[in-house]
Amino acid sequence: MNLELPEGKILISGTMRGGSSLVTNILNSHSKVMVLGEYVHFFRFIYKHYDPLTRGNIERMLDEMSARLYYRYRVKIDIKSILEDVDSTEISYTSVYNAIMRYYLKKLGKKIAGEDAALNWTTIPEYLRLFPDAKVIQICRDPRSILASWHKASYQKINYLDAIFNCIDNMDKCKNYTTIFPKETYIYVKYEDIINNPEKEAKRFCELLGIEFEPIMIHPEKWDEMFDGTYVKRGWSSHVGKMTKGFDSSRMGAWKDSLEDWELCLCEYLAKDRLNEFNYELSDNKFTAGDIHKGLDALRKSPYLYKRFLTWFTSNQGGEGNPDDARDPGTWGSTEKNKELFIHTEDGKAYIKAMEEIKNKYQGD
Repeated sequence: MNLELPEGKILISGTMRGGSSLVTNILNSHSKVMVLGEYVHFFRFIYKHYDPLTRGNIERMLDEMSARLYYRYRVKIDIKSILEDVDSTEISYTSVYNAIMRYYLKKLGKKIAGEDAALNWTTIPEYLRLFPDAKVIQICRDPRSILASWHKASYQKINYLDAIFNCIDNMDKCKNYTTIFPKETYIYVKYEDIINNPEKEAKRFCELLGIEFEPIMIHPEKWDEMFDGTYVKRGWSSHVGKMTKGFDSSRMGAWKDSLEDWELCLCEYLAKDRLNEFNYELSDNKFTAGDIHKGLDALRKSPYLYKRFLTWFTSNQGGEGNPDDARDPGTWGSTEKNKELFIHTEDGKAYIKAMEEIKNKYQGD
């Protein structure tokens, strides 16, 4: 096994629909960098979920990972190869992560391993503790854009409004982490800055990783011929209902035509301080008392959201995550259609059956 790989690691995180796919695409177009989207999720599916970490539990982990990747994304992994890699080092979560990343790096012929993990910014300190030489890019975006996009993509009826509280916490952590971590390790970037000046931001990413800037990083019209479409592919835009084309400035203001007045009112009311702090201009909409009451009534309808609201009201804080357990397949959206649940698809039903078989295989271990 080539244990010198990965030559570097990077974690990208932000809110759902926050623009991490664009950062991922920019980096994936580099000859040395591989950033995976849904194919690892170290903190969601692996780290501390198989304690005590034994050889048998690692094998089960990979069986379950293999089933999830195949039935959700039609991606196959060589479990035997990854296990042999782990066996050549030690039994630890860091060695498992490195073995998985080495497997993908060798497949794609890259050197630096990255992961795009949405709703994982609170794990950044632990990630850097486990991998002290790793780098982190955190992304923030106008909360109104995120709310509009997540509403279009999510099957949630009311709880999609949690995107506002996600944004508040994500933006707070961006500010906080800049005081904790050195700029050689951590940076945050605004999605809008990437759209407006992609070359400048791409060069920032390269400087962070210690690699040379490559012009193709800012030429999205060439990405399709570089990306294999399976392990690496462009992100999906819920606003336009298709794969994104790169630096599309029209997407920055799409919320103006997407949000209802009460949604916009609620978002600007809750996130006003952060909008100002990050230099997002407030709308000039004249909201009515009805808009205000409709937004607050929506929060009261959901115990989860109302708890979020009380936390914001008493301590001016948001929060990471969402009401659903991200490990529960019953909460996963379909990879084919917005607002459809994975478990309602034929692949979803096959996945549930496969997971039951894996459970029975390791029963009693």
